[in-house]
Amino acid sequence: MRLHTGRRSAAVALGDIGVGGTAYPFLLFLSQAETERILAEHLQRAGVVIERGVRLEEADLAATPPTCRLRHPDGRTETVAARYLVGCDGAHSTVRYQAGIEFRGAPYPQTFVLADLEVDGLHPGEVHAYLTGPGILFFFPLGAPSTWRMLAMRQAEHPDGEVSLDELHGIVAARTPDRLRLRDPVWMTGFRIHLRGASRYRAGSAFLAGDAAHIHSPAGGQGMNTGIQDAVNLGWKLGLVATGKADPAMLDTYETERAPVGRAVLRFTNRLFTLATTTNPVIRTVRTRLAPALVPLPLRSRAVRAAAFRVISQLAISYRHSPASVEGHRAPGVGRARETGYPTRLSSTMDSQRRCTGCSASRGTTCCCAGQPTRGRPTSLGRGGHRHPPSRAGSGGVQLLGVLRTTELVTVGLRHWAA
Repeated sequence: MRLHTGRRSAAVALGDIGVGGTAYPFLLFLSQAETERILAEHLQRAGVVIERGVRLEEADLAATPPTCRLRHPDGRTETVAARYLVGCDGAHSTVRYQAGIEFRGAPYPQTFVLADLEVDGLHPGEVHAYLTGPGILFFFPLGAPSTWRMLAMRQAEHPDGEVSLDELHGIVAARTPDRLRLRDPVWMTGFRIHLRGASRYRAGSAFLAGDAAHIHSPAGGQGMNTGIQDAVNLGWKLGLVATGKADPAMLDTYETERAPVGRAVLRFTNRLFTLATTTNPVIRTVRTRLAPALVPLPLRSRAVRAAAFRVISQLAISYRHSPASVEGHRAPGVGRARETGYPTRLSSTMDSQRRCTGCSASRGTTCCCAGQPTRGRPTSLGRGGHRHPPSRAGSGGVQLLGVLRTTELVTVGLRHWAA
């Protein structure tokens, strides 16, 4: 990364992160469109059909089972019954509204522009951050669909309205002396940023994940990882419950584990955003004059870079105090991936006997999660832990709806990618 203030700039090393224990110890800048394509292709290979343009109009959560009325692009309606409804439908979540869950917070007063385009005059392969008085300006290297992504605070004379290339040129001219030429925009949009969080992540059979549960500034790049981790955390639990391998009480741990993470992300991004956009003259002086000189100094240390990376990448998150966790020593990683040489994930190398982490039943007792008798001695994964015999998932697992559905689960929205 290169920090710019006026005609001065300073390089901040981001390549040598200094983190072990992960197969991906680096930063990756990938466009939203490319991310969506990769995820969609993965779902397709797994036999999952994404129903584009299907909209949830109403959910009757009091019914047994709950029912959803869907509207298809051709205007026809469909009623679907499912045990669980998951709202991944963004800031204006219909699921959240139907479930009566509050979305507390407020918008920031500033407005912003986002654009994928070509920029002549920038050194390639680096993040460029212009920390000037008038407002923030960032260029992120993408590669596709354009070489650069531009993020900037809009000028006072253009707080709203359609974004034009002339406006982007005006922003660049006001915030950097560098002679940059913007051209060939793939898309441009203006937007406001809100800081809001759901009061609950669950209401009966309805759950919230991703932007439906929390929205915040893009400072720190936390949004997508937070939403995906919500979905992963809830997904495996729904999978076990829907196929009868875990007690429905397992689903209570979703909010217990993820709501504190969501609140922490809101606090973290709000602090970064405030530092980057405040009009306080003292903080602006620190941001524009001192930060480029001081920030690179601690980042020369591998230990500091590793600690910062673990926070930003969310590798530091743990659920040690969750009801679904048991005490014990962390199990070591096993083996190495042939392709990368990095340690493989523990979950991909464990034998077919799966250990239950949802309770601490001991040998000869009954597991509260699956209702199966335990066998074998406690493992090194945790005191009092046990394993269950492997079992095949039945066909009554998880379908997908106008976004994704199954006989047990309706998932509304993945995300409004074009919004």
